[in-house]
Amino acid sequence: MKIGVLTSGGDAPGMNACLANIAEECERLGYELVAFIGGYKGLMDNDTIKLGRKAVQNISHLGGSIIKSMRCPEFKTPQGVAKGIKTLKENKIDCLIAIGGDGTFNGLRELAAKDIHVIGIPATIDNDLFYLDKTLGFDTAVNTVTEAIVKIKETMLSMNRGCFLEVMGRFCGDIALYSGVASKANVIMLPERPLTFEQVLAKVKKCVKQGEESPMIVVSENLINIYDWARRLQEETGIEFKANVLGYLQRGGRPTVYDRLIALQFGIGAVHMAAVNKTSCALGVINDKIVPVSFGVALSAPSDFNFDLLKLVDF
Repeated sequence: MKIGVLTSGGDAPGMNACLANIAEECERLGYELVAFIGGYKGLMDNDTIKLGRKAVQNISHLGGSIIKSMRCPEFKTPQGVAKGIKTLKENKIDCLIAIGGDGTFNGLRELAAKDIHVIGIPATIDNDLFYLDKTLGFDTAVNTVTEAIVKIKETMLSMNRGCFLEVMGRFCGDIALYSGVASKANVIMLPERPLTFEQVLAKVKKCVKQGEESPMIVVSENLINIYDWARRLQEETGIEFKANVLGYLQRGGRPTVYDRLIALQFGIGAVHMAAVNKTSCALGVINDKIVPVSFGVALSAPSDFNFDLLKLVDF
């Protein structure tokens, strides 16, 4: 058997660990593994390398992706899909495994509709594939953000400053929610629960009255202009407020134990499903076991936002 693999979209911690497990399992079973460099662009351009156990030694702890990961608007077109199919046929690929988020899965669904054998592994720090509890990379990102909030809070306390911290998660507030709750942020602003300036001001005044010297406000990206709101809060409260966009720090770093374990399960599970022709599916986790899920279900599952967790800290 000959298997192809690519990583696509924004990178997520654990992608390299997943690649390592795929390569090692392929070699153990005597399969050939071909990696496409740069996601779907590499697939269209037939930019390949062979991956074996030696090539993936000592990469499981690394963030990013050694075979590069990027977005490819051209692959959203019929012409782009046709180029990808041509490459797969020229390389005699029996099954393509792609690691990424919803954009990656949409590309796989297009290939599957053309009778190409594909398997999707969910990897996105935003956790915005709602058919499973945690995507690969989310746990590491939340740990990184939580540590950053705590460190920023420490320096804000030394000067009695408040702070807005913008984190990733354009359409899904899970990073802000879980890191904000874990770090005891005073206000958490989410796309699933918008707040007006007046509501934030009231929450800040309440926590200051209760003795908080340095209010911390965690915000999902692109909800508000944090610099403008910091200035307005400073005018209203007399407390100096700073604004900080955490940015790409959230994507990097060593994957957590949780992400390494699901990278192991996803990687080995994908190879085994390819071997028995259980393809045209995404992988999910139910009761700690890897199961195949149709792309229709994976891409259309409704958000199951954890409002109960928010209520524990949102008084």
